Amino acid sequence: MVSFFRLSSKQFLALLCMSLSLVLLASGAVTWVAVNWESISPTVKLVTVQAVLLLIGAVLLLLRLRFGAQQLVAAAGMQWLYQGLAFLGAVVSGALIALVGQIYQTGADTWQTFGLWFLLILPWLAFAPGIFIAALAAVVANTAAFLFLYHNQFGVPFELSAYVLAFLNAAVFVYLEEKRSQQEPLWAVLSMSLLICAIVIFAMARAAEFAGVTGLYLLIAAVLLLIYNKLRFSLLRLNVLALAVAACAFSAVVLERTVFGDVFDADIVSVLYMLVAIWIMAAVAAIALWQQRIITKKGASRRRALGGDLPLAFTVFLAISSFLVAAFIYLILLFTGLPVKMTMSPQADIVALLALGGAYAMLYRISNKRHQQFFALVLYQIACFVAFVNNHEFFIRDSVARPLSVQLLTVVGLVISVLIYRRRTEAVLRFISSLGFFVFFGGLRFLPFLSFANEPYFLVICFIGLIYFSFKSSSELRLPLITAFALWGIIVVLSNYYFYFISYQGQDQLIDFKNILLAFLYPLRLYWSTEGFPGAQLVFASLLYWSLAMLVSLTPLWALWQLLKNDSPRAKAVTVLTGLLVAWLWFGRLDVVAPLALIVLAYYKRSVALYCLALVLALIALAGFYFSLLMPLEHKAYLLLLSGALFLLPTVLSARWLSLGDEVGGREPEVLASSAEATPVEAALFTRRRFYGLLAVAILCPIALCQWQVMNYEAVTERGRHVLLRLAPLDPRSLMQGDYMRLNYEVTGIVDAALKALHKNEYQATANTQLSERLLAPLQEIKSVRILAEFELIDGVAERLIAFYAPSELKDLPKTEDRVYLPFIRKRPYRIDSGTEPAFSTEYFFHESRASDFAAARFAEVAANNGRVMLKNLLDMDRRVIRPRP
Repeated sequence: MVSFFRLSSKQFLALLCMSLSLVLLASGAVTWVAVNWESISPTVKLVTVQAVLLLIGAVLLLLRLRFGAQQLVAAAGMQWLYQGLAFLGAVVSGALIALVGQIYQTGADTWQTFGLWFLLILPWLAFAPGIFIAALAAVVANTAAFLFLYHNQFGVPFELSAYVLAFLNAAVFVYLEEKRSQQEPLWAVLSMSLLICAIVIFAMARAAEFAGVTGLYLLIAAVLLLIYNKLRFSLLRLNVLALAVAACAFSAVVLERTVFGDVFDADIVSVLYMLVAIWIMAAVAAIALWQQRIITKKGASRRRALGGDLPLAFTVFLAISSFLVAAFIYLILLFTGLPVKMTMSPQADIVALLALGGAYAMLYRISNKRHQQFFALVLYQIACFVAFVNNHEFFIRDSVARPLSVQLLTVVGLVISVLIYRRRTEAVLRFISSLGFFVFFGGLRFLPFLSFANEPYFLVICFIGLIYFSFKSSSELRLPLITAFALWGIIVVLSNYYFYFISYQGQDQLIDFKNILLAFLYPLRLYWSTEGFPGAQLVFASLLYWSLAMLVSLTPLWALWQLLKNDSPRAKAVTVLTGLLVAWLWFGRLDVVAPLALIVLAYYKRSVALYCLALVLALIALAGFYFSLLMPLEHKAYLLLLSGALFLLPTVLSARWLSLGDEVGGREPEVLASSAEATPVEAALFTRRRFYGLLAVAILCPIALCQWQVMNYEAVTERGRHVLLRLAPLDPRSLMQGDYMRLNYEVTGIVDAALKALHKNEYQATANTQLSERLLAPLQEIKSVRILAEFELIDGVAERLIAFYAPSELKDLPKTEDRVYLPFIRKRPYRIDSGTEPAFSTEYFFHESRASDFAAARFAEVAANNGRVMLKNLLDMDRRVIRPRP
């Protein structure tokens, strides 16, 4: 991550253009393949993906030969290109395995696909040990383990599997803490995420056994974490996490034994009082922990530590705990109705005003008393809850005339928020007051000249002002303010931003290809298309919207210009071209342009935290943009390809800048020092033998595994007996799931009913169903079991159940023309998802918009060979293979 800030401004611009171009071109290519999926043969599909993987390897090899190891390490731009290609290779390796599964309809045992993908990521992780590939490996591994646990494979007890998974996550956490987390903040974030996963999995291992078990396990996890931290590092963030886990443990015990249990009757208000007490004690304990930490300091040093800002872990914990306490207190007032009605009433506004006054008075009179600060935050946030509910109630009811108490609360809340932010320097106070400011700011619609405005208007205005002052200010980055704005922006975008966006852009704006490219003209067209002479308010609102949309769309251009306004004419031209393309293609899309502008701001201010936040928001925004395009897939593919091709122009103009040496002038000294320290570690990864060996393994393993899978699946398909399975009806609402169809075989119900009958008969064979002796002991144990069900074929359809066998007996069973052996899994009894399911695919993939063709399916054609079953086709009532219409 430090190498990101070693980039020169031109290298940063080149990397941004290349990233946007690659993302758009890749999305367009994938969408185009999806459009033409049915017309492409399976061989061409597999060869294409393998060719992409080989191309990635060839580019990495050329980079090594062209620039050598030293320049790859010296140039930060080349490091990012190297890491990016390795990450893309890891993703394509998984896509190749998934493609094989989709071609051969292997929907069962999905955990195996993710498990294989994880194994294929490991060579790439060794080849380029970056944070993003490591995060991908952690996500894929935990997904595979979760699917394994959900299906309870191989008869492994659920609790044992959960313990093993929790232990593996904890082991990786320990490794990262020992090797990486002490040097790089992002590795610490990853290690903490894995630790939280381990704690959650451990706590849920026996969640269904008795009330309070989750809380007990959370408490055990907190104690173990404290012991580990005491023995190894004594890190503050681990102590704070242990305290948070302990608070969650007591909260879980209260909820499990009251709301979700029958131990004793307690109304919701009593439960809320107990939760308030738990989190207040947790906050007091955290403050005491911090004070104990600095008690050894003397004199002025101690006073500065007590009065200064808290570490990040304490800041986050106090923010969360104060929010929870305020929310619980607000709910208590809401449920009791005493002393006031807490929704849209003058009494509630008066209570909020008193809370604001009390909060400011406490913060004004104290300087370094953390306990009073905490309670002041609670009072302030109670007032914010009242204002937030008021804003949304008036928005839902479309009420313009607001009572005087609401107007007074809005104005006083804005003033108090500004005063708290300007007077206090603590991050937690500035974050909460900033978030409260945006909440109160959203209620300014009562002003006469803002009666037509709404939260999206205010969001755009705040964003433009925030970006402008952040670039123009010479002081440090106001990260609490930006984080609060990002959180408020997410709420506004998800709640009502697109309601107004579509209202002004037109209902067909996201459907028609032309309207997206001409979106910047739509507000003007809306004005001229109005019948008769439009009213003054409509004209003003339309022009104001167009002006604000234009300004916010040009924000990334303005931000990039601040970086390169003193650079060469070519750099200025590339800057203007890139900014205009962003403004054109995402006109008015604040959810897309805002993260891009924040990424530029993060580079300008050298903020790792802001960069991570903006990067996550950008990925989510681009994914949301893709799925919000309500046009046909073909049009979507062409739009994405066109957009990616347009960004290729600035990419080509700036590509040579990536290979230049870093221009680190103007960097902060600590950034330079970190960069120098990171270089030897990165250089060690570029030894010749390691480079070529790991690259060969990373490229060839996915291709070899793909070919091996294809050979095995083809053998089953060609040599297996073709059998028809009747499809039992499903709930029509859950039958079609996007681009695949859920299958419910009648044989599954037959097997499940027979196993239940055998269970009632203490697993004694009946006249209708025989049971192998090897299955007797496993079925009597409380665990999942894999079984083979022998069916009699009648006119090619598996109809009558004959017997159950263990999979190990398959080689000894007779092979006859009228018998077939189908694999099933009897899940562990007494579980919510207990029952019987096929050990072969229950999902049939098809092309988008072809669901109606497959709705007539009545039979599934499978190929069965040596206990393995492959799904081939779906057939209608007349046993004709269903072929989608062109």
